[in-house]
Amino acid sequence: MTRPEKISMKERQSKAFSADKWNPNKPLRVTQEELREHIHEIEKGPFIPVEECFKNVRQWMEKKGARRL
Repeated sequence: MTRPEKISMKERQSKAFSADKWNPNKPLRVTQEELREHIHEIEKGPFIPVEECFKNVRQWMEKKGARRL
């Protein structure tokens, strides 16, 4: 029997990050390597500086507040 640490990540499929089966009420069981790969994929995405993010949130809150009146 092959030990889990001897199997490469490409051979072993992770069910932890599959969006269709994720349940926030169950504990997330994921290896450190899978977590690093997932974070690395997120970092490849679009980057917004924190100042621009805050500006967008303020604009959204102003628009939302204007709709109530």
